[in-house]
Amino acid sequence: MVRNRARRLFREVYRLLRPRLRPVWVVFIPRYRMPGATLQNVLDEATEALRKLGAFTDTSDPQTEA
Repeated sequence: MVRNRARRLFREVYRLLRPRLRPVWVVFIPRYRMPGATLQNVLDEATEALRKLGAFTDTSDPQTEA
């Protein structure tokens, strides 16, 4: 059940961030903290990691426009 919830969270995060991503491959690997994570937690961490990689098409904050 935890794995399915993690999968749903990551799908939603990808759905929210996809319009702003450059054409890149993205692999999400759940961590041990997933059972207590909220959508906002996962979105924040994914956004920060993708920003560090330069994966967004522009420099604006993708969370404010989703």
